[in-house]
Parts: sequence; C-alpha cells; structure tokens
Amino acid sequence: MTIKIRPDQLERMNDLAQRLTEVFLKECDPTHWPDLDSRDGRGDRLWLKKNAAKTLAIVTQLVFVGQRIEDRDSNAPPEHDHDLEQLIARAEQRAAAMLRAHDGGGKKTPH
Repeated sequence: MTIKIRPDQLERMNDLAQRLTEVFLKECDPTHWPDLDSRDGRGDRLWLKKNAAKTLAIVTQLVFVGQRIEDRDSNAPPEHDHDLEQLIARAEQRAAAMLRAHDGGGKKTPH
C-alpha cells in the first residue's frame, strides 16, 4: 500500500513544522527556565528541557518526511514508494515511543 500525501497535506506539514520550530525556540530558551535553587525548580527545568527535545524531534520528523515526499515527487522513480511507506511507519513508531517515554509509561514521576 502506498501512502499518498496530497499537496495540501504537505503544505500543512510544512506550516506545522514552522510553528513547532517557534515553540521549540521558546521552550529551549534558558531565560524562561526556573532556578536550580529548589528540588521543584530542578524538576521543572528537567521537564522543560525534555519538552523542548520532544518538540524538536517532532519538527525533525516532519521536515524529514516532508523532504522525502518532495524528493520522491520531484525526481524519484515510482518504485521507491515502498521505501517512503516504511520510512513513515518507522517515524510513526519512533513518535509513539517518544510519547510513551515522555509519559513515563503511564507512571507518575516526582519532580
């Protein structure tokens, strides 16, 4: 099965990557992180860094998949569609694993 990404979907992916890049830049700005003076501050700071890293991971996947789609549409022969399908499946698996890791597998972790 070949996944067909419509041009409007590709444009939305690109727009989302742009917006999430702005979010990442705000999240990773250390001037917005709490002080290290307290246990809660250190814990909150750690979670802010993790959120920034996960946001960047999503941006990276969106850009990577979008670039592969654009490359495929511009100059790759049709027989490479299967490679794209596998790439998207792996990206979805990595994203799901990142979300599970971010949630701590459903466990509550103290700050």
